Amino acid sequence: MNNELGYIDKEPFKQIDANKQDMIVLNSKEDLLEIKVNGVEKYDSFELFSNGPGKLVETNLYYGVNSKYYPISFFDASVRRTTYSAISSTTITSKMYAIGRESTESIKHLTPETKIKKFDYYNDKLLFYFTNNQISIKRKGIKDEITLNAKTDKPKKIFTLNYNNDNEIAVYLIHSFNPSGNIYDFSIKASTYLQIRFKRSVSIDDVLRISSRIDATLHMCLLNKNRNYIVTVYDYSKRSYNIYNYRQKKYLSEKNPTFNVCKNKEDVYVIFKNLLALFINLDFKDSNTYLPFINFNKDIGFNEMEFLQYYKVLEVIDFEKQMKKGKGKDTCFLKKYLKKYSKVKNHFFNSEDINALESEIRSLRNYFSHKGFYVEQLPIPTDKPTRYKKVDIQWIYDIKRLIKIIAYNEIYDKANIAINESELINHLY
Repeated sequence: MNNELGYIDKEPFKQIDANKQDMIVLNSKEDLLEIKVNGVEKYDSFELFSNGPGKLVETNLYYGVNSKYYPISFFDASVRRTTYSAISSTTITSKMYAIGRESTESIKHLTPETKIKKFDYYNDKLLFYFTNNQISIKRKGIKDEITLNAKTDKPKKIFTLNYNNDNEIAVYLIHSFNPSGNIYDFSIKASTYLQIRFKRSVSIDDVLRISSRIDATLHMCLLNKNRNYIVTVYDYSKRSYNIYNYRQKKYLSEKNPTFNVCKNKEDVYVIFKNLLALFINLDFKDSNTYLPFINFNKDIGFNEMEFLQYYKVLEVIDFEKQMKKGKGKDTCFLKKYLKKYSKVKNHFFNSEDINALESEIRSLRNYFSHKGFYVEQLPIPTDKPTRYKKVDIQWIYDIKRLIKIIAYNEIYDKANIAINESELINHLY
């Protein structure tokens, strides 16, 4: 959309009424929609002066339509107001919005109350996990003849899972292709996506939550960093909408994956199901423990913070195991995992005694949690007078990587997935 006219309001509307809705100018940017409106009465914004002039914007939900009668819902919209002499205008930008795929004069917007029956999940990395040859090329001679055959497979149901106690999702795999160009300049690209169907209706929040869990599942399969940022949702009135969530779009040119947790094609569906089952209902329990895997592409920026997050993962996983055995918390639990993943331990700390290394890591965790991140001499409590270990950036980095790799191994183990414990050394940093 480039300088396209339309209308906007703070409430959903069925028909265009120029007396109720405001006229707008729509512009599509690389990762957002920009809406310009004359007047400021309906659209509130306010300024905050902190350490000099600054702008604090409100997040609002607006509903619009373009000149072709495609309904648009603006989620996470930021409002900026400007006034020049007698002319007042408002600029609304949205990095998350939905556009209806059916153009009708009877307008129906996607709202938080819309009942959704299914949605399509797109991520270009799916093709690297669910490999399929839906495009074949036969060549006769160098320039004599080329025959290209492409097909879209029928949706294949690959598994079902319980969701939120009283619902069920069925996951379908669809292999397709996307042609582009014309007879003089033609290209074709393979495409793979998932369709998630619900036993009972869900809301947009459920769709976004499940999409993020599928992102985490795909990350655990390929160790990729890209998230899904486009889904197509279908309601019960046979209307569909594309939801664009550009807040998720981060890595524009990620390299093709070099890691794949699935070594046997026969296990491809089982592995994906087991990992998704681990993540899908976390919001209805305590999801904080698994945040490093849900927010896998979030740049924390500090080795110290990453270390604490993955240490907590192992701490909770071990406590769950202890509870199943009828035992309490094991303060020195890390010894078991340093022994279990001895190859990883030896890669970073070959000659280090396990008992000494465990006490150093536990002391580091306690120091970071209670005293802060700056440390040169780490106090290690012992039966004798406290000893001190001189630490540097490289040692902390190695400790973080050790704990992170062990945590990933434990997640695979929790999902009943066999993996070479050392393989992650070349992929997780």
